Amino acid sequence: MSNSGGALIRGVRGLWQARARFSSKSSSSGILPEGRMSWMLLPTKKVSKSNVEGEGRTAGQSTTDMLTKAGYIYQSSAGIYTLMPLAQRVMQKIELIIDEEMQRVGGQKLAMPNLLTPENWKKTGRWQSTGDELFSFKDRKNATMLLGPTHEEEITAIVKDMVRSYRQYPLRLYQTTRKFRDEARPRAGLLRGREFMMKDMYTFDVGKQQAIDTFHAMETAYRRCFGRIGVAYAVADADSGNIGGSLSKEFHFVNQSGEDTLLKCNSCGYTANEERALSKSPVDKAAGAGQNKRYVARIVEGSDGKVVKQRIVEVAHGHEPSVLKIKR
Repeated sequence: MSNSGGALIRGVRGLWQARARFSSKSSSSGILPEGRMSWMLLPTKKVSKSNVEGEGRTAGQSTTDMLTKAGYIYQSSAGIYTLMPLAQRVMQKIELIIDEEMQRVGGQKLAMPNLLTPENWKKTGRWQSTGDELFSFKDRKNATMLLGPTHEEEITAIVKDMVRSYRQYPLRLYQTTRKFRDEARPRAGLLRGREFMMKDMYTFDVGKQQAIDTFHAMETAYRRCFGRIGVAYAVADADSGNIGGSLSKEFHFVNQSGEDTLLKCNSCGYTANEERALSKSPVDKAAGAGQNKRYVARIVEGSDGKVVKQRIVEVAHGHEPSVLKIKR
């Protein structure tokens, strides 16, 4: 027994020495083997034109092609992508910036479930109005469930149940999570997918003025986010859609792969989505001095300037429109 025990002790000692030598070698360079480029999963591949759903290629190589070739993303199926390790690192850094700026204005982070029941959606009427974009299914008990495309209904139910006094307001609650929308035609790579990452904040205030103050505070926070990330962006008045509300702004990254069109006045800087753009007063058919003018906004595509859409825009006197974003 003593001999076998001695062998066991020697075996353990030998294993410990091997681990010590490995740790010493790794720490001497300051980089663990798992952190070396040679250990990272960096798959590179060619991408066929048919492999990306509907992304414009008139401006050269698409961003989806470049991300796939560089090993940042992997297309699992139509509108569904895997974020590879490098892309995940980028996402983590962006999320850190967002967390810091949201918490700077009093935001509290939470994580709501992606699996939801339709009851609250039926109360707001969006169960019917959202239509086929909802991913819905039956569980084993034949109960209807859905994958959350957004969480207004869920967060409202939470606050209604948990908040006991108006003194607990204002509340600024946000999350960064996956969303699901059953797009009829997934396209443009990550821009129009069926599953995507989204940061959404929901604020609750006492009174209209407090809500407006929150709106402007959040706009400033988003501007700081984009400024720290370091990309050029445009801020435009926007339509609130079926969510409702009287104030809405969109933050746009101007790119030929975009799907919205912004109109901007070169004189005063007024910028708005084409669905929201307004003139200051009614337009006359024959605009004279001091009156509004009619412009034809031509939406072009590609380097050859092919006109794909036209829209008459009414512009106040002294203002000059320009198209910022090209509609595919």
